[in-house]
Amino acid sequence: MGTPVVPGEKGDDCPTCTPDIWAPGQTPKYLMVMLTGIIGSPLLPPEFPDPPNGDWILTQSEITPCLWNLWSGGLTFVYQTTAINTQLRIMFGPIDIVFISVVTEPCWAYFASSLVSGPGVPYAEGTAFIDLYDFPGTAYQLLHDYNLAPTEHTKFEVHEVPGEPPYVQVRRFGNVRTPTNIAIKTDATHKDQYEMFEA
Repeated sequence: MGTPVVPGEKGDDCPTCTPDIWAPGQTPKYLMVMLTGIIGSPLLPPEFPDPPNGDWILTQSEITPCLWNLWSGGLTFVYQTTAINTQLRIMFGPIDIVFISVVTEPCWAYFASSLVSGPGVPYAEGTAFIDLYDFPGTAYQLLHDYNLAPTEHTKFEVHEVPGEPPYVQVRRFGNVRTPTNIAIKTDATHKDQYEMFEA
């Protein structure tokens, strides 16, 4: 399961995204990358991992505050943003690219893989959405009211909403020490607009 992380925990300010995206002191320590549609070549040798579709949690670099990364199962995940572009790349080993996309905007969240299926391409296609490992600010009180104050015991899931754009999501929270859980439907572009319902 890895090291437990705390949803909403803050890291160091990323100057590229502060204050336009994150207010001072609000840069997240963790980002969630949601990957879908990545396909693997039928010619892949058995030692290659399956395409990394699903949710992955990246941790902010202690050296570079505008870079988040993860090493897992032989895969290297990197999300990095600068004043001129944002990139998401996933590598298996030193040369095999699983996913790569560069967008000429800082602090970008939506990516389409630049890989096209063909001979010699181990992985291709796919899209990714970068989500703050966070939740709407005014929902914090709800979590406290339900005894779900964010801790390392808080389980946190993000689900797409059928028929809605990818930034409209349901975030489901539970506490491994209690039977209580709630779900919050939120628009990530308007973090104080949400609909709460019991899950």
